Amino acid sequence: MGYDRPVRTVVAALIILVDLAFAAPARAKPSATFSYARPAGDASCPDETALRGMITSQLGYNPFTATSNLGVEASIERSGGRLRGRVVLRRDGKPDGERLLEAANDCSNVANALALTVAVAIDTLDPERSAAPPAAPSVPAPAEKDPAPPSPEVAVAPRGAEPAAASPVPAATSPAVRFSLAPRVSGGVAPAASFGAVVSLGVRWPSVSVGIEARGDLPAFVPLSIGGELGTSVVLGGAAPCVHLRRFVACAVFAVGSLRGESRGVQNPGSDYGLFGAAGARLGLELPLSKAIALRPEVEGLAAWARPDLRFDGRSVWTAPPVSGSFGLAVVRPRAQVPPLWSAWRRCSSASTSSQ
Repeated sequence: MGYDRPVRTVVAALIILVDLAFAAPARAKPSATFSYARPAGDASCPDETALRGMITSQLGYNPFTATSNLGVEASIERSGGRLRGRVVLRRDGKPDGERLLEAANDCSNVANALALTVAVAIDTLDPERSAAPPAAPSVPAPAEKDPAPPSPEVAVAPRGAEPAAASPVPAATSPAVRFSLAPRVSGGVAPAASFGAVVSLGVRWPSVSVGIEARGDLPAFVPLSIGGELGTSVVLGGAAPCVHLRRFVACAVFAVGSLRGESRGVQNPGSDYGLFGAAGARLGLELPLSKAIALRPEVEGLAAWARPDLRFDGRSVWTAPPVSGSFGLAVVRPRAQVPPLWSAWRRCSSASTSSQ
């Protein structure tokens, strides 16, 4: 009896997810000049090199160049016991948008929000769009009519002005799409050590992430007391919400799927299926190799809530243990920010400011 159908299913899922995660974007990657200022003498705020690295990590490439008609100015200022971040977009030296960020007296939170905001702004810039043409001379409106309000599309808050309602930008406004592939060796899911892989596709904010996962383990064979051999393989799907603390990653894991057993080398070989479900935890350490790729050694422990009992010729030959564990080495790759909300925010913010 073969196990080609579940294996083909896992291979097809791997191909689809790899193609989706690594497909190159059609448009050219935008770039911009960059400047940054932080409170003098405040060591808790990252310097320009660190902030550039945070932005580059969000985008998956280095967007900064010495000469460009697009410019981004970022700054962190201390005002009345609170920290304020500011991002100003410039096109051909003229203001093209501005965003204020506020948080408690914690510069790391402001810096994370600032890096994410700059990354979203750069990712949604269109390097092919030229600056807006000069406006045609305006015709004075009749005295009895009010002058038309400025168009929300081009309204820009003055550099020194305070917005009417500058709300904080949570890091969750534009998550980064992330893909990982983790070969692993497991014990407890099969009668012997088994080899397989887990693929994950999800989204990450600065300190949390959530992903959907697919796992497939190759058959692992052991001798049977009645003669012949027993082999088992698993195909699982699940979810993994995670917390990220610097390079450390802690995840809750939920998985459910099918465990298949087959006998060989006996007079009447056969196969049997059973529901396998488990929940547990995963711990990892993410080690960047480049601006776009990281390695994450990880260990995982699962407690089974559905344990299949494999039977052949009416006889129970193996029951899944209540606990299992595995060790993996994941390759992690972030992608572009989605959805690009910078332009939409500018329209809404400008319209709100104009109506007040």
